[in-house]
Amino acid sequence: MPRKGYRKPDAEARRSILRVYLTPAERAHIDSCVARLGGMTLADFVRRRVMSYPVPRARTADEAELIRALQKVGTNLNQLARSVNTGHAIEPTGFQAAIDELRSALSKIAIGR
Repeated sequence: MPRKGYRKPDAEARRSILRVYLTPAERAHIDSCVARLGGMTLADFVRRRVMSYPVPRARTADEAELIRALQKVGTNLNQLARSVNTGHAIEPTGFQAAIDELRSALSKIAIGR
């Protein structure tokens, strides 16, 4: 994430606007493509398609669930590590539970391949 006050060099700054007229059906199609990808802006999607940059494929519901599970485990591990690094004593079972959750999520990923 750029720090506050950061500005891209002029050569990298996006200042040029391209205006495109679409039919309602074309706009609906583009909007549905962006919605399926989730998290990508309309501008980024169009830029990637026009410039022939790779567009990530849409995630399946199972992939999204696994990502959420991994994020949850990562958050738990981060909280435990921060607690240890600040000098707080914690139960080893806390780490073990997080590691068990991580192993479970990773085994689901390995099975899905």
